[in-house]
Formats: sequence, structure tokens, C-alpha cells
Amino acid sequence: MNRSFLYLLFIVLWSQSKVTAQNALEIFGKNKVQYNDDLQDWWVYETNSVIYYWYGKSRQLAQFYIEIAEQENTKIQTLFEYHLKEKIEIVLYSDLSDLYQTNLDLDASYTSENWSQEPKVTGQKILLYFDGNHEHAIKLLQKGLIQIYFNALFSGTNLQEVVQKVISLKLPLWFEKGLIEYLGDGWEDKDLEALGDTWNQKISFRKYSAKYPNIAGKSFWRYLVLTYGDQIISNWLYMIRIQKDISQSTRLVFQLTLQNLQEDWKDYYIRELQTNNSNQSIPTIKIKLKKEEQIIKVIFSKIDSNFLLITNQNGCKRIKILNTRNGKTKTFYKYGYRNKVTLPDFNYPIYFENQIDKSINIIDERRNRPFIKSYNKNLNKSKKIYFPEDIERIYDAISMNQESIILAATNNGFSDIFEYQLKSRTYNKWTDDIYDDLDLHTKDNINSIILFKSNRMDTISKINKIDSILPLDPFQLYSINNKLNSKIGNELRVLKDATLESYSFIDTNYYVLKVNLKPNKIFYLYNNGKKIEMNEKQLDLVGFNSTQNEILKIYKNTKNKYQFSLIELKELILQNNLIEEIDSQDSLQQSNSDVVSYKTDSLVESTNIHFISKFGDPLNVKNIVQEFENKTVKLKRDFHRIDSKTNIYSGKLNQFNSNLSIAYRNKFQIEEISSTLNNDILFGGLTTYSTLTQNYSPPPLGILLKARVKELFENYFIEVGVRIPTNLVGSESYVKFDFFKKRWDHTIAFYRKVDREIVPSLGILDWQLTTKTLLVNYQVKYPWDIYKRFSLSTTIRNDHEYLKAIDKVSLDSAGRNIPLIGTRLEYVFDNSLDLSLNLKQGTQFKIFFETAKRFLKSDEQTRKFVPFDGLLMVLGIDARYHVPILKHSTFSNRIFFNSSFGKDRILSNVGGTENWLLPKYNYEFQFNANSNYAYSQLVTEVRGHPLGARKGSSSLVWSSEFRFPIIQYLLTQNVKKSFLRNLIIVGFFDSGLSWNGFIPNIAEAQKFVYHNENPAVIVDVIINRNPIISGTGIGIRSSLLGYYFRFDYGWPIDLKGFHKPVPHFSLGLDF
Repeated sequence: MNRSFLYLLFIVLWSQSKVTAQNALEIFGKNKVQYNDDLQDWWVYETNSVIYYWYGKSRQLAQFYIEIAEQENTKIQTLFEYHLKEKIEIVLYSDLSDLYQTNLDLDASYTSENWSQEPKVTGQKILLYFDGNHEHAIKLLQKGLIQIYFNALFSGTNLQEVVQKVISLKLPLWFEKGLIEYLGDGWEDKDLEALGDTWNQKISFRKYSAKYPNIAGKSFWRYLVLTYGDQIISNWLYMIRIQKDISQSTRLVFQLTLQNLQEDWKDYYIRELQTNNSNQSIPTIKIKLKKEEQIIKVIFSKIDSNFLLITNQNGCKRIKILNTRNGKTKTFYKYGYRNKVTLPDFNYPIYFENQIDKSINIIDERRNRPFIKSYNKNLNKSKKIYFPEDIERIYDAISMNQESIILAATNNGFSDIFEYQLKSRTYNKWTDDIYDDLDLHTKDNINSIILFKSNRMDTISKINKIDSILPLDPFQLYSINNKLNSKIGNELRVLKDATLESYSFIDTNYYVLKVNLKPNKIFYLYNNGKKIEMNEKQLDLVGFNSTQNEILKIYKNTKNKYQFSLIELKELILQNNLIEEIDSQDSLQQSNSDVVSYKTDSLVESTNIHFISKFGDPLNVKNIVQEFENKTVKLKRDFHRIDSKTNIYSGKLNQFNSNLSIAYRNKFQIEEISSTLNNDILFGGLTTYSTLTQNYSPPPLGILLKARVKELFENYFIEVGVRIPTNLVGSESYVKFDFFKKRWDHTIAFYRKVDREIVPSLGILDWQLTTKTLLVNYQVKYPWDIYKRFSLSTTIRNDHEYLKAIDKVSLDSAGRNIPLIGTRLEYVFDNSLDLSLNLKQGTQFKIFFETAKRFLKSDEQTRKFVPFDGLLMVLGIDARYHVPILKHSTFSNRIFFNSSFGKDRILSNVGGTENWLLPKYNYEFQFNANSNYAYSQLVTEVRGHPLGARKGSSSLVWSSEFRFPIIQYLLTQNVKKSFLRNLIIVGFFDSGLSWNGFIPNIAEAQKFVYHNENPAVIVDVIINRNPIISGTGIGIRSSLLGYYFRFDYGWPIDLKGFHKPVPHFSLGLDF
């Protein structure tokens, strides 16, 4: 047999080989966008228990946390009675906009419960930012530390703990969220109001906690601490960690069942709610807002004489005009978009007016740059000006005149007061110290006196560096006079254990103050040393109409719904009799001097008779009474207590030493080492060009060994994997490098595959065709925002095919190389959230265009470059929509379209399901080997049918699933076994269509040409069949031994009705 015959034989074999892509397995995901280079250069500072990371703009925040974090960690460690094996890592960002740009939580599972959780915690890292208020900064630190210790107890933080953790242990949602909120925020009167408004006292804790896990858990932990003391927290957590069962540990710690303990909780709060029962009626006029839209601030516009509402709907910021007659709102400013990935920024927009030229000004932020947009009175003309780059963030603003504005902003890590010139874009700092200066108002019509709240000790001290004195004094109201060289003066002092939360200046005589008298926040109407307490249920915001002298009260209930009422100022004064003098330590005082005198009344001064006793009064009775009155009660849980007179932090400070700071160098750590059973197509679309036989054959089940290494900030990843099939035939290996540090994301991958297939021969023994594939892929992604991105990938691949030498024919065959180059452009949108395992809500959409070209023909005789021969083009769409229904269930839909055109085409094998462990293939219809099909792919889901039930160069598939997590309805308490906890009942309907060409032609698609041949005869038979296939059925989903499996039982459907069902057993999650 000559070499020409062998070559011809090899061409016949090769022409029936195909390239496979499982295009149904498309990759989605969220993005992070780096707008600037601020986060490129980091510094490291290490103490006994904590490692701090900061960059240039967050240095001052880092120094603040270095002073206090060790002490805060000691308090939490004592509370939990648990020592971490590794140091805590605190990553510091100068503001929320910089936090948006980090890659650290990019791969996090975003759920409807955890997306807005503050602070973000990933592994041992706490991601903290500064919002202008150092008291908030401490609270974020405390919550982060609590989350770290809780995760360490039950999930593990290092690799060894994660490997050894008990997968089946999953605590109820109320348990974790309630503990973190109680320890982080404490208990306030509004929490008791929320409990009373949401809890029907006839239902049990189990049912109530399923609907309201936050307030149920918070109240439960409060009840435990009040009843059993702080020690009960560590005791119960430790026992749950040991027993790995919450019910068993409850019996051991409390000598009660969990149900009995919950009944005790119920009895306790029934009594407390009866004691605190309030018959106050809430206004019935509702404010018309969008779903999940929150009111951040209320402002009165003197230009239009309307109340304005600044709102935020999960990141979409609006300014609305409130119609006080019917509660309807009209939006005149909107910026941003809704998302449940990044924390909503409640700082922007900032609205203020210029009464001189009647202009309207709005300050907002775009791509980490604050800007001011000015409108005329009719809102039909505007101009937009960006602030200088060194002004990092603006917290508030007011107009001074036509040429300048006053800002509460930061350019050095502290919030200060600036005078900013609009024309020259220059500024002058009126304050420059470590204190927090926020919330600006003008006191007079000529704007010479500016009011602001600050946590400074007095009006004289100017401390520019954090040392033993920290900016943690209670907020008071100060004034600054522009005409007196910007001299600071006391305007209003909120005394002892109280801090000013917010305020509204009504006129020269009245203020509306929101005072934080821990643990409660109370509104006051204040006038010349007198006050009216507006301690109304659900009162959230207060505004003042200066033209009508009306006060607007906005109420917010526990379901985040808003109502409002209007009352005239005179009526409010008459109703409440404004005569209470401000003369005690828990009241308010107005002063124009730096020295504030406190008047303290004593029982000793009012009377000498304290009690009647036959033994007479003790000799030192006055001293005893005086000591009793001056005694302060120490709380059981006291994370930070500030002495308002000395401004000294109560804990032991860890002095900052700049010499210990070192520049950060890339530090890598192991993220994953795993070995799993796997039959996925590796790299998704990258397998578009792998060689297979005529009939599609999915990847066999194999053992995937994978290791993944990441850089500390998750800017770089290295992943290595090897998959060995269980039949030990062939192998796959790859190395992948990811670079995410800058705006453009890059991925480089190297992939090698060895495959052996049996092909029939003309002799006694069948031949063994060996294919060695080497692939290099480069992908670049441009994230438009967190949901949208564009990506471009280029693939260079070579397939070396040869016959294993078993006879003279195969020995004389030299094989061939098939080099190929391909490019893929795609647009991806993904705003989905995980409700639970395999349950999503939201939209996922992808459109892609792909082209591939064999640029070199190689055989035993020739090697030549062919510029346009064998060009392939592919257009595809994958759209998915998940709708939550019936509280826990979802209705998921998917449409997949794929069409190939050009000289070479892809054969789409429609039918079956992904990752089918025991796949069946339809051998009934064989396509013509002489056609222009060069590649092959699987298109799913069409359950009830085998793989390749319909074939063509184009395909369209529609799948719908109703996913019903039955156990979540039957058992609302913790389910220990992961199999039951993740059990989902699925009802599905699938339908698919395949045809040749780009536009479907049903009449032509109904005709299928059956082709077969041998050396003596060639047969082509035209068969009529329905090009559309459908299937319906039921299935179950759950996890077992660490693997998620799917079992579907599908009935095929055609014009004749239902047919014999086909079982599908497969691995992995649904679409």
C-alpha cells in the first residue's frame, strides 16, 4: 500500500473528526473597576495581633486604627474566650469609593442577606473605610472583629481549619446575624419597637425568626445576656463548636431544650412589650417611593418652597420633590444605578441653594471624582465642574456667595471646613486638625456665621496628629464666623454621655436636634435653654418649612415604609408647653464661651431627712448619698467608653511608630488545594477546538487535581490543574495566570490534552487515534461597571493527530498537525444574587461573536499557509432570568442561541443535559461526512432526549425550571444534614430546535439526509422528522459527600404525545 493511499485514508478519518465546545457552559460573574492608581502602592504595619495595610490617602486612618485595634481585639477575644491562630489583617481605604475598587471580595457569593453587610470580611481580612466620623470607624472595627472570631469558631480561617471543618454544620441565620448586631450595635428602644411591630405574640420564635432573622436573633441574644450574663456567649459558642449540634449544646449549657429556651424568650418579651406598650398613632399619609428606596435626608427648598427628599435605592441616588398633600414624589435628579454588590453610598448627592442668584447646586461623585452641577431656577440649564483631585471626598456643602462655597471635606484623611472658590478652583482651609467637622448650616441671612457639628474638645485646641488624644469626643454644635478670621465658637453643647447626631437650624431662636443619648436617639425642639422632647415612635427625620413655619415629621416603620405628618411650629410649642429648663447633666445647654459650667442638683441640698430608722441616721449619711448619686453604672459589655472631659481613650493605646512601616511587596498564599471527581469541559469556550470522533462524546469522569495561589490583595492568581480520566485513557493539564490589578483585566492560559480514541480499520485490529492538543489563550476584559464587561480573547492551538503503530498501515502513517487561531468578542451582563445553593435571582446575559481560522495545512508532503480557507464564524446569545417566588423558590428561564456560518461550520448536537455521567447518544441520524462541518458542540438542556437528538449548524434552546427547596418550607430551624438542607425539587420543561443556515427554515429543517457508504455503494435517504424536540419532567437536587448532583426524569414530547422517559444523573449546579 503506497503512501498516497495512506494519506487518503487519513484524510477520510480526519474529515470525520470534530472540535467540541460546550457553549451552554458559559461563564458569568461580577466585576471590579479601578478608576485611578491610588491603590497601587501599599504599606504594611504589624503589631502583636494585627497586620495593617494602607496606601497614601489612608495613612491617617491607619494610624488611628493602629492606636486602638489591639485593645479592641483583646476585648472581643475575652468575650469569645477564643484565640485566633493567625493574625487579623485590616485593609484600610480612605473612603467608600476606594473600597469599591478592591478585588478582595470579587469572588464572594452575593446574597440578598449579606450584600449590604458592613464591614466586608473575607477570610482573615477586614475591609474598613472612613466616612468622616471616627466613632463610626470604631463601630465598623468592632463588627469586623466579631465576624472574624465567629467565622474562626465555625468555619475556619486558615487552610488546615478549612479542611477539617464540619461541612454539615450550618447555624441558623438568626444565630449569626443576631449575635453580630447585638454585640456591634447594642440594644435600643427602636429595636423593641421593631419587635413589637413585627411579632405576633401568638407565633413561636421558630416561625418569627424565619421571617425576621435580624431582630429575632438580636432580641434572643439580649435575653440570654440579661438572664445568664456575658459568659453565656462564649460557653454556648464553644459547646456548639464541640458538639456540632445547636440543640444538643443547648441542653448541655442551659439544661433546657432549644424549644424551651425559645419559649422563655417569648414569655420575657410578652411581659416587656406589655410594660412598654404605646398607643401612639402613626400618620397614615404614605410617601410614594420605589421598592427598597430609603430616605437619607429631608431638605426644604426656599427657592421652590417645597420639601426635597434625598433617597437611595441600592445605589441609585435621587432627589425628589414631596407633595405634602398626597405623599407623591417627583424626581428631578437621578444618578447611579441599582446594585446589590457594592455598599450604597449615603453621602451623595449633596443639595444646596444660592439665595442670591437662585441657583440650585448638587454635589455628587463620578468614578471617584467629586463634581458640582449647578442649575438655574427652571432646571433647564446646567454646568458641571470637577473639584481638584486632592479633595478626596465632600461630606456637606453650603453656598456662601456667588463665587464661593463652604465645604465639609477631606484632603488629608480628616474632615475639615474649606472655603472653595468656584472660578479659580482654589480653596482655603478654615479648620485643619484631627477632629470631625460635619453637617453645615448658615445661621444668618448674610452667611457670615456657619454652624457645624464637631467632636473637638474645645474651640482653642488645634491638634494635627493623632497621639494619646483621639477624635472621639461627643459631637457638639459649633459656629465659625467668617468676618472674625474664621474664629470658632461654641453654639450648643450636648452634655455628658450624649452626642449630637444631626440638627436643623430653623431660625435665630430654634433648632431641631437629634441627640444620641445611648442607647436611644431622641429628637428635641430647642429654644434658648428650653426644649420639647419629640420622642415619637418610628420618627426618623425632621424638616422645617421656613415660609409656613411648619415642621415635617417623617416616620419609618420596620418594613422600611415611610409616612409623614405636618405640624405648625406654634401648635407644637403650645401642645408641649416649652418651659422645661436646661439645667441638668443629661440636658442641653447653649453657651458662647469655651468654658461650660455644669449645674448639679443634690438630694442632700434639698432635705436632711433621708429615711426613718429606730437606730438613727448614720454619721456619714451625706457622704453616702453623695457617693451614690455620683456613682456610674458600668455596663456588662463596654467596647469603648470615652471620657467626654478628658478625651482620652479608655483602652490602652498602641503608639504608632513610623519606623516600623514597610513598603508592601507581593505576598502569595495558597487559596485552594483540591482533588475532585469532575467531567466539566475545562476553560468553557476554550474547548471549541478540541478534536473528537464523528459522534459527540462528552468528557469522561476524571480526577481533577487543582491548586490555586493568590496574591494577598487578590490582584494576581496562579492556577494549576491536572485531570486524569477514571479509565486512565488520556489526560488534561493547564496553567492559568490572572492579572486584575488595573482597569484592564488580563488572563493567560496554557492547556495541554492527550486523548486516545478507537477508530475502525480495514484490518483485523482497530486503530488507535492519538490526539495531542496544545493551546495558548490570552483574554483581556474591560469592566464597564460591576455588572457589565467586554472581553476579547485570542486562542492559538495546535492539534497533532497520529495513529498508534499496530500494523504496517499505521506504521507508515506520519500523522499531521492542525494549527489554528481564533478570536472571541463578548459582552456580559450579570446582576444575579444567590438566594441559597442553586437558587438565584436576577438576570444573566451574554452575547458573543467568534471567528476561527486554520492558517496552515500540514501533511506528509506539503506545509503551506492558506489565508482564507476554512474560516469559521459563530454568533451566540445566552440569556437567563431567575425570578424568586413563594418566598424561597425560584422560577428560572434560559434561552440559548448559537449559529455558525462561513466555509467551516459547527455541528450542534441538541439534547441531553450537561455533565451527564452515563450519557446516551442518538446514533439514528448520521450527518454527511462530506459536508462542511468541521467542529462539533453540545447544546443543552433538552432533557428526556439523548445527546445529538437533533443536529444542525444553528440551534435554539429554551429551558424553564421551577426550583422548590422543600426542606426550607417544612423545617425553618437549622438542618444538620447538608443533603436535606440543600434538597430541591425541580419541575422542568425544555424545548430545542436545530437547523442549517442562519435564519431557521422549518420546512427545510424537517428534511434530514441520512448518509452512508462503503466501497461499493453510497446511500442518501431523505427522512422527514420534526426539527423541534421537547421534554418535561421532575428532578431532585442536593449535595452528597461534598458533590452537588442532579437527577432528572424526563418524558420526551412530540406531536404524538409523551414517550418513554429518560433518566439523567449528572454533577454540578443548574444554569
